[in-house]
Amino acid sequence: MLTINEAIQKISSSIEFDRPIESLPFAMCVGRVLAKDILADRDLPPFHRSMMDGFAFNFSEIDWTKSITVKGEVYPGEEKTFKLEKNECIKIFTGAAMPENLDTIIQHEWFDLGLTIKLKENKPVKKGANIHWKASDAKISNVLIPTGTQLTTRHLPILTSVGQMKVDVFKRLKISVVSTGDEVILPEQTPKWAQVRDANLFTLKLMSEGYAESIQTFGPVPDNKEKLTDALVEAMKADVVMISAGVSAGDHDFVPEVLLKLGVEKVFHKIDLKPGHPLWFGVRGKTLVFGLPGNPVSGQVCFKLFVESALKKMSGMQNYNLKTITMELAADFPKHHPRHEWAMAKLITENGKTTITPLIHTGSGDFFHFGSAEALISFPGNAQTFAKGSSVEVLFL
Repeated sequence: MLTINEAIQKISSSIEFDRPIESLPFAMCVGRVLAKDILADRDLPPFHRSMMDGFAFNFSEIDWTKSITVKGEVYPGEEKTFKLEKNECIKIFTGAAMPENLDTIIQHEWFDLGLTIKLKENKPVKKGANIHWKASDAKISNVLIPTGTQLTTRHLPILTSVGQMKVDVFKRLKISVVSTGDEVILPEQTPKWAQVRDANLFTLKLMSEGYAESIQTFGPVPDNKEKLTDALVEAMKADVVMISAGVSAGDHDFVPEVLLKLGVEKVFHKIDLKPGHPLWFGVRGKTLVFGLPGNPVSGQVCFKLFVESALKKMSGMQNYNLKTITMELAADFPKHHPRHEWAMAKLITENGKTTITPLIHTGSGDFFHFGSAEALISFPGNAQTFAKGSSVEVLFL
């Protein structure tokens, strides 16, 4: 049986990346994946820049024990030159360009102010202080944002600073989500005694929206080969297909059979995972197909572990692998089975220290407790007790 890492690797190696590119106004690019490096069109900063309001000096020409004469001032946006004698300076403001031959800025709070200024006692002046030096952030033609970056609002000042009014980004994915099951009805319907409202169809759709140009939903589709075939024929027109339920070993779990008849090549079925053991994965051409377990917790765990990283890679992101951190376990955790478990968990902060502990729940259908989970904890290996204080791998939800 495949390990989680082996399954992730098989999914990743099945992806043939060839996303088309579109050019959009920079303000529409938040959340999009950059398709072309953003370069500096000049040095950044382009001049020696004052980092605060204060006084600018030629450090070697100042006797800090004596009064200093202020010979002028410079505001942001001005280009000024000054010819200063010994113990002379200029007043300067935050963001202003440093005049030539001056090399130090001291904040005005450090001086006694009057017709002249005098440094207060015990102030540790240093040459070169408080200047944002030209090209200290980047030189002309340096890469400021590399291809494969998912753009955020933090990148907008960079784009505007280089005049990048149009940005090349990869087109988003076309995604299909299919929900199956005779017992499943739409949320707005009133369930009979043995029916359940469909959570998976809309949950998977919402979890995928950040990567999607369009998302088509199908279902709930009954456990019927003909109806399932009809739905999957249409769903397979997407770049990624997610199917909820129908992939276990029951008499009505027809999804693997129907997918094979539609020409989907099975890459693997079932992995060393709890919850999410029945996961099915296959490809047809460049389309990825995920058969996810029907239990809501299992489906979301599989999405976080396998689907999301695939969507990121298909979208052109450089950093598409799982991002986990190591934390300390807040309490003993007895593991009673040999599968690699990713347990729902919450954070605990006491006395300024944050640890993590698994949530008590009733299984992979317990979406009530999953709703209060903040993370998943990795518990690999055979049945054993993970002791309080152990270091564990954590994936935030």
